[in-house]
Amino acid sequence: PWVVSARTSLAQCPDNLKSCLTETGSLTKHLSQYCDNDNKLSFNLLNQQWNKPWSAENKLLNLPISQYAMIREVVIGYKGNDWMYARSIFPQKAFQKRKHQLSRLNLPLANILFSDRNIVRISMSIDKICPNFLSTNRFFIEKQLINESLWSRRSLFTIHASPILVGHLLAHSFNS
Repeated sequence: PWVVSARTSLAQCPDNLKSCLTETGSLTKHLSQYCDNDNKLSFNLLNQQWNKPWSAENKLLNLPISQYAMIREVVIGYKGNDWMYARSIFPQKAFQKRKHQLSRLNLPLANILFSDRNIVRISMSIDKICPNFLSTNRFFIEKQLINESLWSRRSLFTIHASPILVGHLLAHSFNS
């Protein structure tokens, strides 16, 4: 699960990550500005399937523990470097409202979230994530990132009163 370290101040965050974490628009669009004109961000879909969200996600989404949701995990990188891990949770009701768009795996989620006036961000939190969380995630184990705390941002969106949770973990290797 997404385990937050003891509350930390954004002042403790490395300078190269602050502008990303505080970006109120599309984080993907924000990251794109650091790419050369000849190169684009890469999107590696790790997982997109119906599964049970973690208990903290259920709480934020106000979902019963037994309810399944569409969970999408993506790594966004540039020139072979992984810059960001993203985990999005779509409860059934929210997924059904945008099923056609969300089923297209090749589209960045930001293309949907920031182009649809019916989708509204209602909250955003910035935290430092404990290594405990990372040690349970295959991606972080493979990348040998399980001993680091990483900075994250989580946003809660609504689409016609149905919640969507989007979390991002930023790699220390990202250089803005």
